[in-house]
Amino acid sequence: MSMEIITIENVRCYVDINNVAWINAEDVARGLGFAQTKNDVEYVRWERVNGYLREFRFSPRRGEK
Repeated sequence: MSMEIITIENVRCYVDINNVAWINAEDVARGLGFAQTKNDVEYVRWERVNGYLREFRFSPRRGEK
């Protein structure tokens, strides 16, 4: 099975060899409106995203570009 990146409704994701789905948290955060615009640049409000992740007992770890 390949780990091809697919896009569903502007959210990049893939399914790994163990059939675990991985989604791009930045894409999801933007889709849910957890972003702000400053100087014509949109930024994800990671403090809000991480707060929700902790509330649902998920690790707020995320990969950096």
